[in-house]
Amino acid sequence: MRKYISILLTISILTVCVIGTACAEDFQLRNGILFGDTLEIIKQKETLPFKSITDDNLKAWFGNGKISGIDGQVRFDFDEETGKMKEMLYAFDTTDNKEFVDSDYEKLKNGLLRKYGTPLGNTGGKINLITGEAFDYAALLIYLYQYIKGDGDFRDYEEWIVKCDGYNVKIDLVSYYYRDKDYNYTYQNLISYHYYTDEDALNAIQQKQEENDTVDSDL
Repeated sequence: MRKYISILLTISILTVCVIGTACAEDFQLRNGILFGDTLEIIKQKETLPFKSITDDNLKAWFGNGKISGIDGQVRFDFDEETGKMKEMLYAFDTTDNKEFVDSDYEKLKNGLLRKYGTPLGNTGGKINLITGEAFDYAALLIYLYQYIKGDGDFRDYEEWIVKCDGYNVKIDLVSYYYRDKDYNYTYQNLISYHYYTDEDALNAIQQKQEENDTVDSDL
């Protein structure tokens, strides 16, 4: 039985610049999609059917279909100023079968291991300072179900950082669950690919340090 991981994830500043692997060229996502592509370019490349885009034109959903042999959807997030894609999220279909979601998680994890090598190795609720939408998406649903008298938590996760030419890609694989007040459980796996620069990482470290200083100054 998996040990559930507390939603109170602990940020690790020390591992923010750890690199698991490197790519000499642009990081390629599914179907040759690249960070910096616009929605119109992605529509030409993406094989899953286009579904919807948010009113602010910052998030576009495609699906349903097979992703690594598993049913799911893909979401692309865009920069507000440039309209260029900065993040991709795989949201695999939810299920009430824990064994199914665990089997899929292992399949996805092994695929990421083969492609990107050894993960960062954070465990027990400790995560890298730079995170992608997989953590945010799961945390939001967990919070909502806890708020309405249900429950939810992270179940397992792995993190990778890929160093590219002039930027980095943070890859997060997340498994989580939520349940309603009648104890109906739902499980889901997520993968996100998050674009960031070394400057972004340094700014995140500085911001976290300033937050810590504010707390410590009154103690």
